[in-house]
Amino acid sequence: GGIYTDNEINYGVSLERLKQMLTGITIKKVCWFFDKCWFLNDRTMEEIIPLTDYVFLNDGNWVRRHKYKNVFELHCGVGKVFEGKPRKEYQHDIVFYGEVYGFIEPFLKILKQEFGKKFKIFNNVFEQDLADLIASAKMIFVPVQPNDEFYWDNRIYQVLGHGGLLVYPKLYGLEEEGFVSGKHYLGYKRAHELKQIIQDNLKTPNTQIAEEGQKFVERFSYANRLKELFYKINETKTSN
Repeated sequence: GGIYTDNEINYGVSLERLKQMLTGITIKKVCWFFDKCWFLNDRTMEEIIPLTDYVFLNDGNWVRRHKYKNVFELHCGVGKVFEGKPRKEYQHDIVFYGEVYGFIEPFLKILKQEFGKKFKIFNNVFEQDLADLIASAKMIFVPVQPNDEFYWDNRIYQVLGHGGLLVYPKLYGLEEEGFVSGKHYLGYKRAHELKQIIQDNLKTPNTQIAEEGQKFVERFSYANRLKELFYKINETKTSN
């Protein structure tokens, strides 16, 4: 939608422009928003939902809390999967990839203190580089996101789709999706669980879990997610 978030003035102007565009479009309008709905994203959703026929959000917490009749929960999916090739610079025991900020930092500090050089952080890895990273690292780690039992980003689909062994927070929403900790990924809730899981898999990573996880996420292709989207739209039309 062309929303600018660099400062309050640009944000307000770009949001108003988007609202004018939505008002002028007379055909059915559908939005599928992947990011977490907090801060400016929260305000954006409040502004555009009345102007949009159907809104699908990855942030299930927001959907359940607000209960708009035209807003539905729909999570990310497995996109294009590249064939990963092991590379020396990525061959570490436990890896985090992505931006380091805010609530993520304490978990990364814990792992750095506990595992030292065995733990490595990578930023700006995408597509083939990401596939190579997942193929090279023994385990990929994702931190807990507070109060987010029904929101998760696309990393669980990226890592499992590429056959990686994933250390991921246990979430109620993931259970609803059918993910099983210890079968599809290595799940944890607290720091001591996290340390033990990593220690148990340092010497001999559980490749069977990685294989089961890869098979399981095949059902979450974007083609299948779009089928869910259209099904929900048709179901809503019928009920009305």
